[in-house]
Amino acid sequence: MAQKTLTFQNRTLTYAEWDAETGIPEGTLRGRIKMGWSVERTLTEKNSVGRRKKPVDTSLIGMKVGPNNLVVREKIESSDNYIVETADGNDSWIVPGYRLRNPDKLKNLEGPPIRARYYVTSPDNVEMGVTNLKTLCDKLKLDFNKMLKVADGLQANHQGWKCRKA
Repeated sequence: MAQKTLTFQNRTLTYAEWDAETGIPEGTLRGRIKMGWSVERTLTEKNSVGRRKKPVDTSLIGMKVGPNNLVVREKIESSDNYIVETADGNDSWIVPGYRLRNPDKLKNLEGPPIRARYYVTSPDNVEMGVTNLKTLCDKLKLDFNKMLKVADGLQANHQGWKCRKA
């Protein structure tokens, strides 16, 4: 298959070569020629995006928010939520109205059951009061949903750990 060429200012180049030189993609060049544009206009008119970007609210970027003094990293344009991360950058957290960078990392974090107070008993029979059961489960590598079942009385224990609502 012979490659199509365009001649402009006594130079004949292929679409790929014009793409490399002008920065206008090959498909755009082909489409413009197909629509009847002149070669000069095709190669000189830059791409224009017809969409207007919404202004990004940067008022919270860099501020500390939430219970763990998380720093707002950036705003997601597609929603009203924010990506937050801890100051050291190693962990992410959901704060009401905010969204995780890696949502699979902390599933089921939102909602009233997590904000409730629990009393957790370790396998050594040491009882402790916990405000956020999800955080404890993450630290101890326990299944959060199973611990909720234990707290609701649907299951006796989970890996020796017992839990009850305050």
